[in-house]
Amino acid sequence: MPRIGAGPEVFDVAAIIFDKDNTLLDGVAFLGRLFQAREKQVYRWAGPEVVSLWRKLSGVADEPPRPQDRWVPAPGKIWLDRRGSLFEAAGHEEVTLLAGALAAGGRPWADARAEAQALLKAADEDLSVPDITWPFPGVPELLKDLKKRGFKLAVATADGLRRSRQQLAYMGVLEDLVTVVTPERVKRPKPFPDMVELACEEMGLLAEQTLMVGDSPVDGEMGKAAGCRATIGIGSSTGDPSLWDVILPAVTELRPL
Repeated sequence: MPRIGAGPEVFDVAAIIFDKDNTLLDGVAFLGRLFQAREKQVYRWAGPEVVSLWRKLSGVADEPPRPQDRWVPAPGKIWLDRRGSLFEAAGHEEVTLLAGALAAGGRPWADARAEAQALLKAADEDLSVPDITWPFPGVPELLKDLKKRGFKLAVATADGLRRSRQQLAYMGVLEDLVTVVTPERVKRPKPFPDMVELACEEMGLLAEQTLMVGDSPVDGEMGKAAGCRATIGIGSSTGDPSLWDVILPAVTELRPL
């Protein structure tokens, strides 16, 4: 079984499951651009009052609230809450939040839900993959090296399947993955264990043969709930240290041995 080093620890595992945004690529820049495109659509359709409420529900602000430890600057001179719905909600949850803002503006619920689906779809389709995909330095090379050394690789992300596969293909790593698991493929999204369980099933492995690598507390919770061999936190927004066996400053600090 291949071995990998993470900080002071060494793990014998057959596979590694990665989160996507803020683990493999710059999720802050991606989500900032994504929200701006969506906001234009919603503003034209529903006006400023709906946009204002929807921003609050999404965790988006022109200035970071105090304390600002969870907030990060993004393109377009906006601030994003790293524990907010824009970072952690599944696609159907995003639709519900926007539909709620539209309904609060006076639309019947059935109309609000249909409009929310259409607005988000239109905005997402306006964005080109190169405009929203910035892999962290060294990530494509790391994944290719891990595969060459015998690790099975998977991605488990809160983003949608179509866009995730497009971004990973643009990075040149989709072919190195056994599977990409997204919320529409499981009954329950992060932090429930379903996404890890499906990834393991499709890799033909048990959870205790895998590492879960991610930047968010929900990644750590998911890995622990699924029974992964270890959970590896990436970056400075990993939350409760007890969720992680090791915390690294960047995913490229992983060392295949």
